[in-house]
This record gives sequence, C-alpha cells and structure tokens, in this order.
Amino acid sequence: MRSDLQLLSLREQILEGSTKLFELNAQFKEFCCVRDEDVQTFIRDRAIRYERSGLSRTYFYVTDRETEETDVAAYFSVAITSVDYTRVSRARREKVLGSTPGRVNRDHFGGLLIAQIARDDRFNESVISGTELIEACEEIIELGRNYLGGRVIYLDCKEELISLYERRGYKLLLDSPFENGLYKMTKTLPRL
Repeated sequence: MRSDLQLLSLREQILEGSTKLFELNAQFKEFCCVRDEDVQTFIRDRAIRYERSGLSRTYFYVTDRETEETDVAAYFSVAITSVDYTRVSRARREKVLGSTPGRVNRDHFGGLLIAQIARDDRFNESVISGTELIEACEEIIELGRNYLGGRVIYLDCKEELISLYERRGYKLLLDSPFENGLYKMTKTLPRL
C-alpha cells in the first residue's frame, strides 16, 4: 500500500459538517468500478444515507490529503446482519456457529457483515491490494467486536472472488449461490 493513502471514517467526516459532506459527495460520485456496478452505486448514491441512518459504517482510503486533488482509492462498509440458515445443514451450522446448546436449531443467526468492499478502477494492486482492504476491514470489525461481541463475519461475493476470500480463512456457507446470485461466505472468529 502506498504511504500517501489515508483511511478515513465516513461517520467522522459527516460530523465535520456540510462543507465536508459536499466535498465527499463529489469525490464519491467519481468512484469507478466497472467490474461491479453495485459497489459503484453504493458509494455514489447510498453510502452517506446508510451512514446517517445507522445501517452501515463506511471507511475509505483517500490519496494525498495535502493537495486539493484527493481521490477515493478504495472503500469498505461494515454492518450487523442476520443470515437465513434454513438451507444450511446441521453439520455446517455447528462448524460455523459452534456447539452452544440450541444455537444450531435457530433458522436465523446474527453476525458482522462486510457489506461492500471495492477499489476504484484508476488504482491497481500496487496502490492497495484486495488483501490489504480485507485486512483493514477485519481490523475495524475486530474493534467493533471488542465492544459488541459477535463471532461470525459474513460476506456475499461473486464466484470469481471465492478463492480470494478462502485464502483469508473464509468458507462457503452453501455450495450454491443465494437468491441474489451471490455466494455467502463466513469466517468464525476465535473465542476469547
């Protein structure tokens, strides 16, 4: 990762006031990710609204803050979620959720969600890699976990990204995609 990148919290930027928000909105509108229109649409049109309503928290990397020309190089959003386990086998539930009595009998289970994660097309792996983005996202999740608890991280991804997340310890919840066409992956965090 380049040394001139800085990780910022959207929440903290919003709290700075309307001038900062106007600037951010303009920067977000320039974010480009042709590989995944959903992540592009989120940062351009929904991130600020979701942040204000408390549905998610977004963090983003910007380039050189010393000049007027700053660009959003990458971002990720995290949230709390509930996942439908009705199609998941009992054995798989136990692997993900543990063996706490009654836990595997529930049809829905909460956890921490990597809601969005993307790098702008103008920046390549030498600026910030996918692995670095995931690591930063997991660090934020761990900070939240210290205050709120939680043991399972969830994310949805396209089939071509499964191996990237598997290298980081994520596992498929099901071998087939969910209704949205995406694969749900999980990572069970260690107990204290």
